[in-house]
Parts: sequence; C-alpha cells; structure tokens
Amino acid sequence: MTELSIEDIPSYHPEYPRLISALNVGKCPDCENLSMTIGPRGGLSRNLICANCLARFNVAPWYDGRIPQNLLFVQRIVRGNRRDHAQT
Repeated sequence: MTELSIEDIPSYHPEYPRLISALNVGKCPDCENLSMTIGPRGGLSRNLICANCLARFNVAPWYDGRIPQNLLFVQRIVRGNRRDHAQT
C-alpha cells in the first residue's frame, strides 16, 4: 500500500513555474495529458487528479469574484505512477 504524503513546492523551486503553468491550462505536469479532474475540495483548496497517470495536486486558485483565475499555490500529493496506485 502506498502512503500518501504532501510535498510542499516553494515558489522559488525551479519546478514551480512549470507546475503552475501546466495546471493553469488543465494539463498534468507529469504526463502532459489534458485529463485533469477535480477531486475533493475544502475552503480555498481543491485537489486535481490526472485521469491518465493518477498524479494528485492540492491547488488554490485566485478568484476574481466568483470565477477561478490563476493558481496561487500548488502542493504535490502523490507522484503519478499507475503501478503504485493499483495496490491501494
């Protein structure tokens, strides 16, 4: 069984701009598939899950009124690998 963990990614990390820009257009940063689905949410945060590689991200969008705009932050919940998730 794979243990879930949160990986904080600070804004100065070299991967951060790539993650934010991919997720802003609904693309998985791991497999580049355009199959991100919305998972559980709470408050400002929501989870995005890739239907292809099962990568999971916790994100917080900036809202302009009621419309979500660009993401404020991203955390990686699980690295995408179907083999790891088949056992959970």
